[in-house]
Amino acid sequence: MKHETLHVWSVLAALAVAMAGGCAPARTPVNGNPSAAFAPDPTASQLQDLAGAMLLFFGAYDRLPTELDELQSATGLQDAQLVDPVTARPFLYDPTGLALASAGRMIVLLAAPAPGARVCYGLTVYRNSGGMHADVVTFPADAWATIRAAPDAPAQEP
Repeated sequence: MKHETLHVWSVLAALAVAMAGGCAPARTPVNGNPSAAFAPDPTASQLQDLAGAMLLFFGAYDRLPTELDELQSATGLQDAQLVDPVTARPFLYDPTGLALASAGRMIVLLAAPAPGARVCYGLTVYRNSGGMHADVVTFPADAWATIRAAPDAPAQEP
């Protein structure tokens, strides 16, 4: 039994290494720049970092921070991490939810649309039996003007 367990873990480890190293997608050059094919969006990346900080905060305090300054103090975030790197505007945050993203998911953190952009980015949160979950989402840029505070947050996922 011990040998079979070791064999299973060996196979799983080999599979993980093969997937990580050998199954990466080929980069397609964009205007002669191969790395531009997978260049991450700076706003989405920044929100993903903030999602991690929010989840760490939630794990420690079993709640969302009341304001971004509290998140910053608890996690060591830098001032620049609380500002959209594209627009240089601070992210809009409301722990009670700025808008309903979809059933059970509240947008708690928003980035203003960049000039001429067709989409905005937001951070949604929801709770279920597994704890707090956070996702970076997009929504139409023209929806930015219609977002208003919502009464409940973060909602329980059904």
